[in-house]
Amino acid sequence: MYSYQALAAGTVLGAEVRVRVGVLPAGWHTRLDGEEWRIGRSRKDDYGLISVDAGLLDEALPDGAPGAEPIEAGGKLRVWLLSDVLIRDERLNPSDAPDDFARVLQEALAVAGADGVRLTPTVPEPGSIEASYEMARTDSWHSGWRLPRPVLIGFAAGGCLSFDVEAGRIGVDAVAAVETSGIGERRGEGFGQIRLNDRLLWEPSPVFAARPIPRPPAPVGDKLPPSAPGYAAARIVEREAWRAEIRRCAEAYAADPGNAVLAPLLGLTFTRLNTLRRLFDHLDEPPERLDRRIESLTRRWKEPKAVEGLRGLLTEPGSPWNLDGFIGGTENLCLTIDGHPDLREELRGEALRALLSACLSARTRSEIYGAEASR
Repeated sequence: MYSYQALAAGTVLGAEVRVRVGVLPAGWHTRLDGEEWRIGRSRKDDYGLISVDAGLLDEALPDGAPGAEPIEAGGKLRVWLLSDVLIRDERLNPSDAPDDFARVLQEALAVAGADGVRLTPTVPEPGSIEASYEMARTDSWHSGWRLPRPVLIGFAAGGCLSFDVEAGRIGVDAVAAVETSGIGERRGEGFGQIRLNDRLLWEPSPVFAARPIPRPPAPVGDKLPPSAPGYAAARIVEREAWRAEIRRCAEAYAADPGNAVLAPLLGLTFTRLNTLRRLFDHLDEPPERLDRRIESLTRRWKEPKAVEGLRGLLTEPGSPWNLDGFIGGTENLCLTIDGHPDLREELRGEALRALLSACLSARTRSEIYGAEASR
Protein backbone atom coordinates (compact mmCIF):
# COMPACT_ATOMS: atom_id res chain seq x y z
CA MET A 1 0.00 0.00 0.00
CA TYR A 2 1.20 3.49 -0.84
CA SER A 3 0.10 6.86 0.42
CA TYR A 4 0.47 9.97 -1.73
CA GLN A 5 0.93 13.59 -0.85
CA ALA A 6 -0.46 15.64 -3.69
CA LEU A 7 -1.47 19.17 -4.57
CA ALA A 8 -5.16 19.54 -3.92
CA ALA A 9 -7.53 19.83 -6.85
CA GLY A 10 -8.37 23.45 -7.62
CA THR A 11 -4.92 24.76 -6.74
CA VAL A 12 -3.68 27.52 -9.07
CA LEU A 13 0.06 27.79 -9.71
CA GLY A 14 1.80 30.57 -11.61
CA ALA A 15 5.15 30.55 -13.36
CA GLU A 16 7.17 32.85 -15.60
CA VAL A 17 9.11 31.51 -18.61
CA ARG A 18 12.00 33.68 -19.81
CA VAL A 19 13.35 32.98 -23.27
CA ARG A 20 15.70 35.10 -25.35
CA VAL A 21 14.19 36.74 -28.39
CA GLY A 22 14.40 34.55 -31.47
CA VAL A 23 14.88 31.22 -29.74
CA LEU A 24 11.22 30.22 -30.05
CA PRO A 25 8.90 30.98 -32.97
CA ALA A 26 6.34 33.73 -32.64
CA GLY A 27 3.11 32.64 -30.98
CA TRP A 28 4.63 29.60 -29.31
CA HIS A 29 2.63 30.18 -26.16
CA THR A 30 -0.67 29.71 -28.02
CA ARG A 31 0.10 25.99 -28.25
CA LEU A 32 -0.17 25.74 -24.47
CA ASP A 33 -3.08 28.08 -23.88
CA GLY A 34 -6.32 26.23 -23.14
CA GLU A 35 -4.79 22.75 -23.32
CA GLU A 36 -5.22 20.00 -20.74
CA TRP A 37 -2.28 17.86 -19.71
CA ARG A 38 -1.43 15.13 -17.24
CA ILE A 39 1.77 15.64 -15.30
CA GLY A 40 3.46 14.14 -12.27
CA ARG A 41 3.32 10.61 -10.96
CA SER A 42 0.42 8.14 -11.10
CA ARG A 43 -1.03 9.80 -14.17
CA LYS A 44 -2.74 6.51 -15.10
CA ASP A 45 -4.57 6.60 -11.77
CA ASP A 46 -6.37 9.85 -12.62
CA TYR A 47 -3.83 12.10 -10.93
CA GLY A 48 -2.15 15.12 -12.49
CA LEU A 49 -4.88 16.56 -14.73
CA ILE A 50 -4.17 20.26 -15.31
CA SER A 51 -5.29 23.01 -17.64
CA VAL A 52 -2.87 25.69 -18.85
CA ASP A 53 -3.62 29.36 -19.36
CA ALA A 54 -0.60 30.94 -21.10
CA GLY A 55 -0.05 34.50 -22.19
CA LEU A 56 2.61 37.11 -22.81
CA LEU A 57 3.76 39.47 -20.09
CA ASP A 58 3.65 43.18 -20.70
CA GLU A 59 6.75 44.73 -22.22
CA ALA A 60 7.75 46.44 -19.00
CA LEU A 61 10.67 46.60 -16.67
CA PRO A 62 10.76 44.31 -13.61
CA ASP A 63 9.04 45.37 -10.43
CA GLY A 64 10.94 48.15 -8.74
CA ALA A 65 12.77 49.28 -11.91
CA PRO A 66 10.37 52.07 -12.98
CA GLY A 67 11.58 55.33 -11.54
CA ALA A 68 15.09 53.98 -10.93
CA GLU A 69 17.99 56.29 -11.63
CA PRO A 70 21.22 55.43 -13.43
CA ILE A 71 24.28 54.81 -11.27
CA GLU A 72 27.24 56.99 -12.10
CA ALA A 73 30.89 56.51 -11.23
CA GLY A 74 31.44 57.20 -7.57
CA GLY A 75 28.02 55.88 -6.63
CA LYS A 76 27.11 52.80 -4.69
CA LEU A 77 25.44 49.60 -5.89
CA ARG A 78 23.63 47.39 -3.43
CA VAL A 79 22.69 43.85 -4.43
CA TRP A 80 19.89 41.85 -2.88
CA LEU A 81 20.02 38.08 -3.49
CA LEU A 82 16.54 36.80 -4.30
CA SER A 83 17.82 33.24 -4.77
CA ASP A 84 21.06 31.33 -4.25
CA VAL A 85 23.85 32.61 -6.52
CA LEU A 86 26.55 30.24 -7.80
CA ILE A 87 29.88 31.97 -8.40
CA ARG A 88 33.27 30.50 -9.37
CA ASP A 89 36.69 32.01 -8.88
CA GLU A 90 39.45 32.21 -11.49
CA ARG A 91 40.38 28.57 -10.81
CA LEU A 92 36.75 27.48 -11.33
CA ASN A 93 36.22 26.61 -7.70
CA PRO A 94 32.98 27.63 -5.90
CA SER A 95 33.63 31.02 -4.35
CA ASP A 96 32.21 33.05 -1.51
CA ALA A 97 34.41 36.09 -2.07
CA PRO A 98 32.75 39.46 -2.78
CA ASP A 99 35.55 40.20 -5.27
CA ASP A 100 34.51 37.24 -7.43
CA PHE A 101 30.87 38.34 -7.11
CA ALA A 102 31.85 41.81 -8.33
CA ARG A 103 33.72 40.34 -11.30
CA VAL A 104 30.75 38.22 -12.40
CA LEU A 105 28.38 41.15 -11.93
CA GLN A 106 30.66 43.36 -14.09
CA GLU A 107 30.52 40.77 -16.85
CA ALA A 108 26.72 40.60 -16.67
CA LEU A 109 26.47 44.40 -16.81
CA ALA A 110 28.80 44.48 -19.81
CA VAL A 111 26.56 42.01 -21.67
CA ALA A 112 23.57 44.21 -20.77
CA GLY A 113 25.23 47.25 -22.36
CA ALA A 114 27.02 48.85 -19.40
CA ASP A 115 30.61 48.54 -20.64
CA GLY A 116 33.56 49.68 -18.59
CA VAL A 117 31.91 49.30 -15.19
CA ARG A 118 34.35 48.50 -12.41
CA LEU A 119 33.05 47.45 -9.01
CA THR A 120 34.86 47.02 -5.70
CA PRO A 121 33.37 45.72 -2.43
CA THR A 122 32.49 48.56 -0.09
CA VAL A 123 34.68 48.83 2.98
CA PRO A 124 32.37 49.16 5.99
CA GLU A 125 32.75 52.18 8.21
CA PRO A 126 32.69 51.88 11.99
CA GLY A 127 29.17 51.19 13.13
CA SER A 128 27.84 50.30 9.65
CA ILE A 129 27.10 46.97 7.92
CA GLU A 130 27.69 46.98 4.17
CA ALA A 131 27.36 43.24 3.53
CA SER A 132 25.47 40.43 5.22
CA TYR A 133 25.22 37.02 3.62
CA GLU A 134 25.70 33.33 4.25
CA MET A 135 26.75 30.37 2.13
CA ALA A 136 24.24 27.73 1.02
CA ARG A 137 24.88 24.11 0.05
CA THR A 138 22.51 22.18 -2.21
CA ASP A 139 22.73 18.38 -2.40
CA SER A 140 20.55 16.40 -4.79
CA TRP A 141 20.24 12.91 -6.25
CA HIS A 142 19.90 11.69 -9.82
CA SER A 143 17.23 9.00 -9.63
CA GLY A 144 17.93 7.74 -13.16
CA TRP A 145 21.65 7.30 -12.63
CA ARG A 146 21.25 6.44 -8.94
CA LEU A 147 24.17 8.68 -8.21
CA PRO A 148 24.54 11.94 -6.31
CA ARG A 149 24.54 15.13 -8.31
CA PRO A 150 27.35 17.68 -7.94
CA VAL A 151 27.17 19.67 -4.73
CA LEU A 152 26.21 23.29 -5.36
CA ILE A 153 27.81 25.87 -3.06
CA GLY A 154 27.05 29.56 -3.39
CA PHE A 155 25.74 32.74 -1.83
CA ALA A 156 22.52 32.05 0.09
CA ALA A 157 19.27 33.74 -0.84
CA GLY A 158 18.39 36.76 1.27
CA GLY A 159 21.91 38.12 1.55
CA CYS A 160 22.96 41.66 0.63
CA LEU A 161 26.26 43.00 -0.71
CA SER A 162 27.42 46.57 -1.38
CA PHE A 163 29.84 47.71 -4.09
CA ASP A 164 31.41 51.03 -4.98
CA VAL A 165 31.19 51.98 -8.65
CA GLU A 166 34.79 52.98 -9.40
CA ALA A 167 34.25 53.59 -13.13
CA GLY A 168 31.56 53.41 -15.79
CA ARG A 169 27.86 54.12 -15.81
CA ILE A 170 25.03 51.70 -15.12
CA GLY A 171 21.86 52.69 -16.91
CA VAL A 172 18.32 51.75 -16.02
CA ASP A 173 18.07 49.41 -19.00
CA ALA A 174 21.20 47.53 -17.90
CA VAL A 175 19.80 47.15 -14.39
CA ALA A 176 16.53 45.76 -15.76
CA ALA A 177 18.37 43.36 -18.08
CA VAL A 178 20.57 41.96 -15.30
CA GLU A 179 17.62 41.58 -12.94
CA THR A 180 15.75 39.69 -15.65
CA SER A 181 18.57 37.36 -16.70
CA GLY A 182 20.35 36.95 -13.36
CA ILE A 183 24.02 36.24 -12.82
CA GLY A 184 26.21 33.24 -12.15
CA GLU A 185 25.63 29.64 -13.10
CA ARG A 186 22.51 27.50 -13.56
CA ARG A 187 20.21 30.46 -13.95
CA GLY A 188 17.77 28.30 -15.87
CA GLU A 189 17.21 26.32 -12.69
CA GLY A 190 16.32 29.38 -10.63
CA PHE A 191 19.75 30.35 -9.33
CA GLY A 192 21.26 33.81 -9.71
CA GLN A 193 18.17 36.00 -9.24
CA ILE A 194 19.15 39.40 -7.83
CA ARG A 195 17.74 42.89 -7.33
CA LEU A 196 19.91 46.00 -7.75
CA ASN A 197 19.46 49.12 -5.62
CA ASP A 198 16.00 48.11 -4.45
CA ARG A 199 14.18 50.79 -2.49
CA LEU A 200 14.00 48.42 0.46
CA LEU A 201 17.80 48.53 0.75
CA TRP A 202 17.99 52.33 0.78
CA GLU A 203 14.94 53.72 2.49
CA PRO A 204 14.80 53.57 6.29
CA SER A 205 12.33 51.20 7.82
CA PRO A 206 9.12 52.88 8.96
CA VAL A 207 8.89 53.44 12.69
CA PHE A 208 5.48 53.08 14.26
CA ALA A 209 4.67 54.64 17.60
CA ALA A 210 3.92 52.04 20.18
CA ARG A 211 0.38 52.21 21.39
CA PRO A 212 -0.96 50.27 24.32
CA ILE A 213 -3.38 47.65 23.15
CA PRO A 214 -6.49 47.77 25.29
CA ARG A 215 -7.35 44.41 26.71
CA PRO A 216 -10.99 43.48 26.89
CA PRO A 217 -12.22 42.74 30.39
CA ALA A 218 -12.36 39.12 31.36
CA PRO A 219 -15.78 37.68 30.67
CA VAL A 220 -17.82 37.26 33.79
CA GLY A 221 -20.56 34.73 33.46
CA ASP A 222 -22.80 32.75 35.74
CA LYS A 223 -21.56 29.31 36.67
CA LEU A 224 -23.43 26.43 35.11
CA PRO A 225 -25.91 24.39 37.10
CA PRO A 226 -26.11 20.62 36.53
CA SER A 227 -29.18 21.05 34.34
CA ALA A 228 -27.56 23.57 31.98
CA PRO A 229 -26.39 22.54 28.49
CA GLY A 230 -22.63 22.09 28.37
CA TYR A 231 -22.36 21.15 32.03
CA ALA A 232 -20.56 17.87 31.29
CA ALA A 233 -18.07 19.55 28.94
CA ALA A 234 -17.41 22.32 31.47
CA ARG A 235 -16.68 19.73 34.15
CA ILE A 236 -14.05 18.10 31.90
CA VAL A 237 -12.36 21.46 31.32
CA GLU A 238 -12.27 22.47 34.96
CA ARG A 239 -11.07 19.02 36.06
CA GLU A 240 -8.05 19.23 33.73
CA ALA A 241 -7.39 22.79 34.90
CA TRP A 242 -7.32 21.59 38.52
CA ARG A 243 -4.95 18.75 37.63
CA ALA A 244 -2.53 21.10 35.90
CA GLU A 245 -2.59 23.47 38.89
CA ILE A 246 -2.05 20.55 41.28
CA ARG A 247 1.05 19.40 39.40
CA ARG A 248 2.47 22.91 39.27
CA CYS A 249 1.87 23.61 42.94
CA ALA A 250 3.25 20.22 44.02
CA GLU A 251 6.60 20.92 42.34
CA ALA A 252 6.72 24.45 43.76
CA TYR A 253 5.80 23.24 47.25
CA ALA A 254 8.46 20.49 47.18
CA ALA A 255 11.15 23.02 46.23
CA ASP A 256 10.90 24.55 49.73
CA PRO A 257 12.89 22.32 52.14
CA GLY A 258 11.10 23.78 55.13
CA ASN A 259 7.53 22.95 54.11
CA ALA A 260 5.24 20.91 56.32
CA VAL A 261 5.61 17.75 54.22
CA LEU A 262 9.27 17.67 53.28
CA ALA A 263 10.73 18.77 56.62
CA PRO A 264 9.65 15.59 58.54
CA LEU A 265 11.09 13.39 55.76
CA LEU A 266 14.61 14.83 55.91
CA GLY A 267 15.74 12.28 58.53
CA LEU A 268 14.43 9.18 56.72
CA THR A 269 16.63 6.77 54.81
CA PHE A 270 16.13 5.96 51.13
CA THR A 271 14.66 2.57 52.04
CA ARG A 272 11.96 4.07 54.23
CA LEU A 273 11.25 6.78 51.67
CA ASN A 274 10.62 4.14 49.03
CA THR A 275 8.28 2.19 51.32
CA LEU A 276 6.02 5.25 51.46
CA ARG A 277 5.18 4.68 47.81
CA ARG A 278 3.16 1.63 48.89
CA LEU A 279 0.52 4.07 50.11
CA PHE A 280 0.00 5.69 46.70
CA ASP A 281 -2.69 3.20 45.63
CA HIS A 282 -4.67 3.67 48.87
CA LEU A 283 -4.87 7.44 49.22
CA ASP A 284 -8.57 7.45 48.25
CA GLU A 285 -9.52 5.17 51.14
CA PRO A 286 -11.32 6.48 54.25
CA PRO A 287 -9.05 8.15 56.80
CA GLU A 288 -9.52 5.37 59.39
CA ARG A 289 -8.37 2.62 57.05
CA LEU A 290 -5.51 4.72 55.73
CA ASP A 291 -4.39 5.47 59.28
CA ARG A 292 -4.18 1.73 60.01
CA ARG A 293 -2.01 1.25 56.92
CA ILE A 294 0.33 4.01 58.06
CA GLU A 295 0.51 2.42 61.53
CA SER A 296 1.38 -0.97 60.05
CA LEU A 297 3.99 0.50 57.69
CA THR A 298 5.78 2.62 60.30
CA ARG A 299 5.48 0.28 63.31
CA ARG A 300 9.24 -0.29 63.61
CA TRP A 301 10.27 3.25 62.79
CA LYS A 302 11.84 5.36 65.46
CA GLU A 303 10.92 8.59 63.68
CA PRO A 304 7.84 9.94 65.49
CA LYS A 305 8.14 13.35 63.86
CA ALA A 306 8.07 11.86 60.36
CA VAL A 307 5.19 9.51 61.22
CA GLU A 308 3.14 12.30 62.73
CA GLY A 309 3.72 14.55 59.74
CA LEU A 310 2.77 11.76 57.34
CA ARG A 311 -0.38 10.91 59.30
CA GLY A 312 -1.40 14.57 59.40
CA LEU A 313 -0.96 14.95 55.67
CA LEU A 314 -2.87 11.83 54.61
CA THR A 315 -5.67 11.53 57.18
CA GLU A 316 -6.57 14.98 58.48
CA PRO A 317 -9.80 16.46 57.07
CA GLY A 318 -9.18 19.19 54.52
CA SER A 319 -5.69 17.98 53.64
CA PRO A 320 -3.92 18.80 51.36
CA TRP A 321 -6.03 21.83 50.48
CA ASN A 322 -5.39 23.46 53.85
CA LEU A 323 -1.57 23.46 53.48
CA ASP A 324 -0.12 26.95 53.27
CA GLY A 325 1.35 27.64 49.87
CA PHE A 326 0.13 24.47 48.20
CA ILE A 327 -2.82 25.52 46.09
CA GLY A 328 -5.12 28.50 46.05
CA GLY A 329 -7.49 30.35 43.84
CA THR A 330 -9.29 27.22 42.77
CA GLU A 331 -12.57 29.12 42.74
CA ASN A 332 -11.38 30.82 39.55
CA LEU A 333 -10.86 27.41 37.95
CA CYS A 334 -14.50 26.40 38.24
CA LEU A 335 -17.12 26.76 35.56
CA THR A 336 -19.89 24.92 37.39
CA ILE A 337 -21.77 25.76 40.57
CA ASP A 338 -20.78 22.58 42.41
CA GLY A 339 -17.32 22.27 40.84
CA HIS A 340 -15.33 23.45 43.85
CA PRO A 341 -16.62 20.97 46.48
CA ASP A 342 -16.94 18.11 44.02
CA LEU A 343 -13.42 18.45 42.64
CA ARG A 344 -11.90 18.87 46.10
CA GLU A 345 -13.38 15.50 47.01
CA GLU A 346 -12.73 13.81 43.65
CA LEU A 347 -9.10 14.92 43.25
CA ARG A 348 -8.02 14.67 46.88
CA GLY A 349 -6.20 11.38 46.42
CA GLU A 350 -4.59 12.57 43.20
CA ALA A 351 -3.41 15.77 44.89
CA LEU A 352 -1.93 13.82 47.83
CA ARG A 353 -0.17 11.49 45.43
CA ALA A 354 1.30 14.36 43.40
CA LEU A 355 2.40 16.26 46.51
CA LEU A 356 3.96 13.28 48.28
CA SER A 357 5.70 12.08 45.12
CA ALA A 358 7.19 15.53 44.48
CA CYS A 359 8.42 15.80 48.06
CA LEU A 360 9.99 12.32 47.99
CA SER A 361 11.81 13.15 44.76
CA ALA A 362 13.01 16.47 46.21
CA ARG A 363 14.27 14.67 49.34
CA THR A 364 16.20 12.16 47.19
CA ARG A 365 17.72 14.90 45.05
CA SER A 366 18.84 16.89 48.06
CA GLU A 367 20.52 13.80 49.56
CA ILE A 368 22.35 12.94 46.33
CA TYR A 369 23.49 16.46 45.53
CA GLY A 370 24.44 17.06 49.13
CA ALA A 371 26.63 13.93 49.13
CA GLU A 372 28.32 14.98 45.89
CA ALA A 373 28.96 18.48 47.25
CA SER A 374 30.55 17.09 50.43
CA ARG A 375 33.08 15.17 48.39
